[in-house]
Amino acid sequence: MVVITDVTSPLLGEEGAVAVFGAQKGISAADRSAYECRLAGFAGKITHASPDISGAGAAGGPALAFTPGARSWFPALGRLPRLFR
Repeated sequence: MVVITDVTSPLLGEEGAVAVFGAQKGISAADRSAYECRLAGFAGKITHASPDISGAGAAGGPALAFTPGARSWFPALGRLPRLFR
């Protein structure tokens, strides 16, 4: 499988998905910390890839599963609601 993205942001941190794309998605500055914590929890469930990899912040996080070293995202699709709780 080949996944192409124009995003180079990591998932977390000052250059991560929330910091870079949060405002355009309607996340207020006051809520950024809460969203960052949720993404960190999500990243902890994807153990085969690092949230620091360039591009992991694409699509608000699911791209993390397609970064180098990822086995397959599809088995996790049925568990998405639990991943974000």
